[in-house]
Amino acid sequence: MIKVLGKEYTKDQANDLVKKYFVWFLVAIYPTSVLFIKHSFSLAMLVMMICGSVILFRDRKEGNLSDHACEILFFKVGLAGLAVSTLSLVAGGRLLEISTSELEYFDKQLRFLFFVPFLILMKRTGIPEKIIWWGAVAAALSSGIYALALKIISPEIFRVSGGGNPISFGCFSVISAFVSLNGLIYFKKIRNSLFLLPVTAFFLGLTGSALSGSRGAWLAIPVLSVITLINFKKFIKPVHAFVALVSVLVAVFIISRSVDGSIIHNRLSETGSAVKKYFYGLDDLNTSADGGFISIGGRLEMYRVALDMIEHHPLLGVGPGRYHGKILEYIEAGKADKAIGIYQYPHNDYLTVATCNGIPGLVIFVLTAYLLPLYILYVYSGKDPSKPLFWVGVIFIAGYMIFSVSNSTLFKNIRLHYYYLLLAAISVALRSGRSEKGGEGN
Repeated sequence: MIKVLGKEYTKDQANDLVKKYFVWFLVAIYPTSVLFIKHSFSLAMLVMMICGSVILFRDRKEGNLSDHACEILFFKVGLAGLAVSTLSLVAGGRLLEISTSELEYFDKQLRFLFFVPFLILMKRTGIPEKIIWWGAVAAALSSGIYALALKIISPEIFRVSGGGNPISFGCFSVISAFVSLNGLIYFKKIRNSLFLLPVTAFFLGLTGSALSGSRGAWLAIPVLSVITLINFKKFIKPVHAFVALVSVLVAVFIISRSVDGSIIHNRLSETGSAVKKYFYGLDDLNTSADGGFISIGGRLEMYRVALDMIEHHPLLGVGPGRYHGKILEYIEAGKADKAIGIYQYPHNDYLTVATCNGIPGLVIFVLTAYLLPLYILYVYSGKDPSKPLFWVGVIFIAGYMIFSVSNSTLFKNIRLHYYYLLLAAISVALRSGRSEKGGEGN
């Protein structure tokens, strides 16, 4: 027997207790940690993956896989994606001389499968719904307070970022803001006065994103607003919810303008100017208001070249991890601007997969990254999409689908871990509380 806090546990019970609080702690602090800690507990993610994998293989050995149907389906589709990559590699004649970039691409694909061990481990520990809501609120509050304080103390800083880069900071802040707002019903149920907490968190989360200057994150705001209105339609009159959302967006714009002369206005003006310059052939792609990094014009050039690659290699692509090598060939042949030669991927997840693995690979990517997690959310909710927590999962998926249009989102480890870890937590929290009525805080 093992004694913990005055209680006695068997060895197995003590191990389960350690797992439970390890997982709960990570889920609670992860939304905030990704804002400020560069690698954000990559080792802890690996430990979770190993623990979940051990449980899965032990269940398999004991013939107890009936509860893992969704996870097995996810594995099968994910492994099909790896098979397409391997076939593409063989077709390119590279099987016996795999480069570092090709191995790195396979490594990133394998990390998609971390979702399954996360789910399995969390199913064993259970995730209380309150951890999701409080974790999101803490992150959104931290984002806005940090961004405002930094701009007031150091107004010369053009774009706010935490431990990573402004893009990640902006995307994580937007997600935390909308998750917090969708927890309005949950907090109101606990205590009426607490409804101000998610509203304040929403305001500060959006402010943090605004001051990050991350345009890719802003693209998601209209879609996430619509999802939030759908979630609220049973509890709040649509007109009231719409007015409240618009009011907060206007307030965020006013605050951002007063703090730094409107980074939102400057970024949008820069975008329009860069698009015109690119199409009129006036953009040298080497400079932008991002402090010397290529921005809109560079992205458009990468998209143009990537689409040309897809047109010439639609079935199997140019090969996993070979986008950069092909870009250098285009540059040498005078078919692409040399400024884009420093980028490993075309700043778009869909184009990355389509260029490397062809159209079949793109279809499997969309299934693995977005559609299967949505299906798992639906199944874990008891096929009852009326629950507020279900719509939080939809916010994650929809947000990332939009982030992936303008950034290499799921090919960055920290963004992938954030996405799958919290989607797994939301799914399991839904599963744990699905016997209760939707719309009552689950």
